[in-house]
Amino acid sequence: MDKNKKLALWNLYHENTRHFPHIIHQLPLSRYELADLMRKGRKSYPTASRVKLKPSKKTSGISLEDAISGRRSTRDFSKKAISFSGISSLLQLSYGVSGHTFLKSRGKTYQYDLRTAPSAGALYSCELYLTASNIRNLKKGVYHYSPEKNELEILSLNNVIGEVMNKSILEPAQFKNWSASLIITGRFNKAITKYGERGYRYILLDAGHIGQNIYLAATGLHLGVVGVCGFYDNRVNDMLSIDGQDETALYVMLIGQIEHKQKSKS
Repeated sequence: MDKNKKLALWNLYHENTRHFPHIIHQLPLSRYELADLMRKGRKSYPTASRVKLKPSKKTSGISLEDAISGRRSTRDFSKKAISFSGISSLLQLSYGVSGHTFLKSRGKTYQYDLRTAPSAGALYSCELYLTASNIRNLKKGVYHYSPEKNELEILSLNNVIGEVMNKSILEPAQFKNWSASLIITGRFNKAITKYGERGYRYILLDAGHIGQNIYLAATGLHLGVVGVCGFYDNRVNDMLSIDGQDETALYVMLIGQIEHKQKSKS
């Protein structure tokens, strides 16, 4: 690369997070430090009221091949509410616990939960939030998803949460009648602690894995979904009561019912 060429911000970041034989963006953690890093830092709200989710149901017998080929972005949803069982299944299939492994740290053995989405180093540096505006048997508001307990933690109840969400999207008029949103955030401490500056790349990849899970699971559950990156970061962060630095919104996915197969550009 021409050293005299002025780099754009994205290019500057990418160049400075490359791996070279003499520069590896990974910090030297001991086996115990790594096990502690994996075990600690799971986000929870101990004082929050909780809503237990229903067990995940099968996706109507649809094959993975059909889910992949049938995946489309929906921008015009039905006005029908999403069922509570539907949103429960969507959360669990997208980012729920799917298995276990064991970690040894300082003479003790701990069970460690694994999830449906891959994550760099199995650190699970992303969080998943739900805004509910039209879900049967679930009050309107903002919730945090707890995969380990299969629960929603109530962050705030708000009868106009749909309007708040609309004001957070750059072009809300192109999305009609959606019933909920799933918001993927990144918490940087874990990935950066293990992988250094390059960990930022991995968190974005983690968010993409979760987003694709949401798309495929929604297709199997006959729900519509559209991924939205055009949002006002500070408004979404404020809605979730996160600081936008240690944790920030990365991806917004609007969810709703669909009555028939709809054409889409993406």
